[in-house]
Amino acid sequence: MNLCQIIAESAPPRGEMLSDPGTSLSGCRVALLSCGQFDPPSYAHLRMFERARDFLVRTMGCKVVEGIMSVAGDSTKTRTSAKHRLRMVETAVRKNFWIRAGDFECNQKSPIRQIAVLKHYQKKLQQKHDEPIRVLYVCGSEVLDELVSVQPNRTPLWNHAEIKELLQRHGLIVLKRSRTHPSHTIYLTDILRQYQKNIYVIEDETFPNDLRCSRIRTALRRGESVKYCLDDDVIEYINENNLYRESPDDDNDQSASGISTLSEPNLTCSASSSRIRRNTDDEKVPPEPPQRGSSEKASERYRTSTVSASIASGLDRFAVPEMVTVGRAVYR
Repeated sequence: MNLCQIIAESAPPRGEMLSDPGTSLSGCRVALLSCGQFDPPSYAHLRMFERARDFLVRTMGCKVVEGIMSVAGDSTKTRTSAKHRLRMVETAVRKNFWIRAGDFECNQKSPIRQIAVLKHYQKKLQQKHDEPIRVLYVCGSEVLDELVSVQPNRTPLWNHAEIKELLQRHGLIVLKRSRTHPSHTIYLTDILRQYQKNIYVIEDETFPNDLRCSRIRTALRRGESVKYCLDDDVIEYINENNLYRESPDDDNDQSASGISTLSEPNLTCSASSSRIRRNTDDEKVPPEPPQRGSSEKASERYRTSTVSASIASGLDRFAVPEMVTVGRAVYR
């Protein structure tokens, strides 16, 4: 039995926590916090909060007092200013009775650690409510991989002490995305495995989606419709402020939309000839091959048609009968 089979057999049922049921979270009053760029905020972000709340209320017996979408501040990685992103989040949740926009993070003069954001809202909520409140961090499963990932300068995005405090004092609600394996990440990471009782992996089987902000930005830049991906008022705000119309240099939208690019240097595409040629002026064009006579062409066509007919007649002997599908069963 290989490692993947062992992990698959030891993985918990979907929508349940990754440990034996405990009393640390059952029946607690909790708040949900998610930190991100929200560039722009989409229905996928709101749906993540709703699914996490549904799981906590119906499965764990918790009372969710509120949800907070903490907007990250401006940095070299952000494409849209924090002012616009905060306004879009406020617009997206204007009719929601329990989710609100958080401006603490984006109002800081310099970027702050997300564990500091958790501490801030933990303190504020505790002052607001008489009973104890536990702030849980909610995110997609791709963020779980980022917890243990290393930046290009070989420094971790989250250090060991921050991960320990996040899991020990707060907790993590992870919404599983496609092409991710959070159970494997937890199993193979010592710190996550140690505190796995405070990690809850859930799935949205009602409305599974893989909507990414980069794809929405690509569609907006191209003038394509994003209706039913974003709130109508958010779309109106984007149009009024002319956002996402220019192509940013650091946005990897081509790879996200499935467009491959040429990596070989000094290659250009000639519009007149629709051929790829090298960008060198002194390169000589190779001569065209000599044209064959009419008798040679006729002989070649005869040989090709004969071979094709032979192949077709041979394949007829191995013809597969038509398949008839009834429900999920396939009959021949």
